[in-house]
Amino acid sequence: MGAALEIADADVVQLAGELAELRKVSVRGAVASALRRGLDHECETARRHALLMEIAADIRSDMDDPIPSSDHSWLYDDNGLPV
Repeated sequence: MGAALEIADADVVQLAGELAELRKVSVRGAVASALRRGLDHECETARRHALLMEIAADIRSDMDDPIPSSDHSWLYDDNGLPV
């Protein structure tokens, strides 16, 4: 990319410095590692979400209409007993 990243927020600079000290790496290394971990986390979250949506769609395809909603009255008879 070749672009420079400039951080003008003193709190962010301090946090990056503290993380670098704890990890015994450069500030650049600490920031890169934190960004990499954050990106990995977001990608994994998106992957899991997509998988869950796929599973839900698969389950939905096996269900008969009408699909129950938050109205669970279909589970009970006129006397309020489970059917």
